[in-house]
Formats: sequence, structure tokens, C-alpha cells
Amino acid sequence: MLHRSQLETDDGWTLGLRRWCADAPNKPPVLLVPGFGTNANIYGYHPEGPGFMETLARRGFDTWSVDLRGQGDGRKTGLRRGRPIRIGEQALVDLPLVLRHIQEVTGADTVHTVGGSLGGALLYTLLAHQPDAPIGKLVTVASPLRWDDRHPIVRAFSAAGPLLSQFPMRGSRPAARWGLPLAARFAPNLAPKLLSIYLTVDKFDLSSAPELVRTIEDPDHYLSRQLAAWIRARDLVVEGVNVREALGGVKNPLMLITASDDGIVPAATARTALHAIGGETSYLHVGGPGDPWAHVDLFIGTGARERVFTPVADWLAA
Repeated sequence: MLHRSQLETDDGWTLGLRRWCADAPNKPPVLLVPGFGTNANIYGYHPEGPGFMETLARRGFDTWSVDLRGQGDGRKTGLRRGRPIRIGEQALVDLPLVLRHIQEVTGADTVHTVGGSLGGALLYTLLAHQPDAPIGKLVTVASPLRWDDRHPIVRAFSAAGPLLSQFPMRGSRPAARWGLPLAARFAPNLAPKLLSIYLTVDKFDLSSAPELVRTIEDPDHYLSRQLAAWIRARDLVVEGVNVREALGGVKNPLMLITASDDGIVPAATARTALHAIGGETSYLHVGGPGDPWAHVDLFIGTGARERVFTPVADWLAA
């Protein structure tokens, strides 16, 4: 059963929490962290049936997901409504608060974590600053660390850096709700090429977009500027700490997952974590020639339960 709750940060944000577990979970808690331009819905929805959260819950895990500041139910409160969103605050303020809360509720010493896209980089950032954070095993899915490979579209995004904080981005969800079915209907040959760096059209029914678009959020314009600067610099530096270099002192076991045709976070950019982190690593690469897998396919594409969710559950339970 799914339960919702909220947490309040000291600097004026409400964070949204969801908990999905059996009546008597027999495995440790797991926290799922969404990425940039999305929200926790991406872990609760799958067109074929149980999503990522429910799959883990059915295996006996006490499964949680969170909307950090600027994601879904992560909303501004109090007097600091004009304060911009920073990567450091998502990683070093929001995540520790959520982890402590899960520990208090469950009595667990540590919490396994799953980070999708930027969510994985936020977990890297927390561990780089706090190697003793109460995290057990760490799973990152299509998560960047050092940008050793960049798709031309991503490179163009990074070049626009200083402009991105000047113009708030609005309407992503309505645009997707109307645009995806129209593209599938009127440009069936063009749509796969336009969307290919993000999703594989063959793995989605684009005519039934309403559920898919609930996973989409308007990208925060100030956060977009930070991401662009990170892509240009290649390495992520948060509050003076080079995250990649600091991961050498982190001993958590890491399972890293990449997709063969991911244009948002190419496999080479994600794989830098395998060489950086000091703990044991496991690597799962999904797709290949004749079987393309793109960025969002790993979360809600056809076959994701068998190719991603189940291997993650098996690794966490081992």
C-alpha cells in the first residue's frame, strides 16, 4: 500500500515522501531519488504493470521515494520563496533529512539508495561530502559523474549556460501531453529520431501520454544553469569538493546501470563512477545493436521490469 507524507526543511521547503511496502517488510528500506526535470512518479508508474517502487516492495523491501525541492511535491514554503535551487542543497540538506526520517520510522541503521539520472549524482555528492552518511548499497541508473562523452544536443545545452537562469521554463507537461501523441500520429517516421536521445519510441505507446507526462516537471532555470556549467567543466564541484575525486574514499557497494543509446547521459559519462568509487562495483549495461535502449527506457520503457527492476532487487537482496 502507498502512503504519502511530508518533511519540512529548515530553509523553507516541503519535501514529498512516498512509502510502499508490504504489511511486514522483511528487507531493509530503500530510497529512490528522481532526477532533473522529473519527479517521484517515474518510480510509481509503468505502462505494463508494477513500477520500480512496487517491484521492490513485492520483494519485501520497505520502499520509499522522495520529491526533493523543485520536484513534484517538493514546494517552497515560508519566507524564502525567491531562493534559487542549488545542487548542494538538494544533496546536502534534503537527502540527509530524508535519510534520518526513514531511519527514525523504520529503525534501520542504513538505507539502500537508488538514484536515477541526476538523482544518482546527488547521492554521489552526499557521499563525497559525508562518507559516513547512513547509506548502505548504492544503485545509480543513467547517472552522470564526469562528462567524458556529450551528445551534440547536450553540448548545445551547456553552451547556453548563462542564459538559462534568466528565463523560467514553463509548460513542459502540457507540451508533452499534446506533443507526443501528435508526433506519433502525424510524424511517425520523424518522431523516433527527435526523441531518440531520451526514449525509444518502440518501447512506448505515445498515444496514451497522460500517465507518462505525470513524470515530467518544468526544469528549474537556475538548476539548469548549474548543470550547464558542470557539463562544460566536465567534473562536478559542490561547495569546493570535486565529487569524482572524493568518491575514492567512499566504500559503499555500487551497482551502476547504463543504456546503450542514451543521449542524455552516455554510458561513458556514467561509467566514470566505476573507476572513481572506492567500494565494490557491479555494472549492468542494457541494450545493444538491434536492441536500442535510451535514457528514460530504463525507468518506464517496455521490458524495464525484467531488464532493470528485477536485477536491482536481486543485487540489493544478495
